[in-house]
Amino acid sequence: MSPDDLPPPRDASGGPAPDDSIPASARWIHRVLLLGLVAVYFFLSYCILRALLGSVGGSFGTIAKALLATAAMGAFIVWAVPLAEVPQIVFRHLLPQRRARRGRCPHCGYDRRDRACPECGFAGAAPGPWQLGWSTVRRFGVVLLVGFLLGAVTGEVWTSLDERRFAAESVGRPAHVRPRAWPADFANLAWDPRTGVSAVDPFQSPRIEGWRPKDRSSPPSAPVAEGSAAASSRGDSGP
Repeated sequence: MSPDDLPPPRDASGGPAPDDSIPASARWIHRVLLLGLVAVYFFLSYCILRALLGSVGGSFGTIAKALLATAAMGAFIVWAVPLAEVPQIVFRHLLPQRRARRGRCPHCGYDRRDRACPECGFAGAAPGPWQLGWSTVRRFGVVLLVGFLLGAVTGEVWTSLDERRFAAESVGRPAHVRPRAWPADFANLAWDPRTGVSAVDPFQSPRIEGWRPKDRSSPPSAPVAEGSAAASSRGDSGP
């Protein structure tokens, strides 16, 4: 069980200690930043995986495959679970412990030494080190789910708009290709006046017009010695 799930500390009289609430601004800044980072991660994952599928258009099968692959990418950020409780770690553990080491009240920072704090009345000890608990996992799970939905939806909209923009700008032009929009610019979209927009296989090497492999079936000619070449030239120029 996480220390944040424990009952609130008591003062010397047995009553509840003053609330060491986390500033509301710190809570909201942390939530926005963490959710934004997770959403950007899933947005990048969705766009890249959608391009790797090598298909064009938001069909059900394409979107389902991209969603499943993107959801699997969540396994690579499980190490970030403690980030869900950064405000709790800082304001309920690190700061109180730092104040207590300096002989100050863990709650308000007033000089109290070994007596009850004359400022806020808190007489309890500093909290112990932060521990990972189910509350942390639940918080991160909610952030992960919301970030996944935001990132995947934004990624699909971004990819679809890029494909439609390419189709609109290619009308009346000959066949050509161009890279997809960032972050999937490693893959290409192709336009053919007869078939329309298609996706180029990202694992296929691009074709270079006019390039042909060298013929290596015939053995290379033996090098001519410099002396023999000179003698041959003198013989050819004789009387």
